[in-house]
Amino acid sequence: MGKQFVNAADSVGLNIAEGYGRFSYKENRNFNYYSRGSAFECTSCLTKAYNRGLVSAEENQELRVMFEKYFKLVNGYIKAIGRTNNSDQVSEAEVVYEKAGGLEDLLTND
Repeated sequence: MGKQFVNAADSVGLNIAEGYGRFSYKENRNFNYYSRGSAFECTSCLTKAYNRGLVSAEENQELRVMFEKYFKLVNGYIKAIGRTNNSDQVSEAEVVYEKAGGLEDLLTND
């Protein structure tokens, strides 16, 4: 169970990072959902560890408080991503480019 707990804990942060690196808000949200699922897996492992006497009552409570904070933060982030842009694509602000003349204009303008 220890290895599963560590893998799930690692997955929480790694999924957030992977989602942040994706091109669309939809993919980012999905990876944050995966992260949240891994955190729930951690809380399940924590319950088993506590019931088996592997963590103290104080450690159990401290970790549960941290997970509750995480759940509030990630849920807010997922909600914010949904409000930021309803389209699937991440895009930059509109940029206006001036049309250049012919090749000769480009070569002769200083």
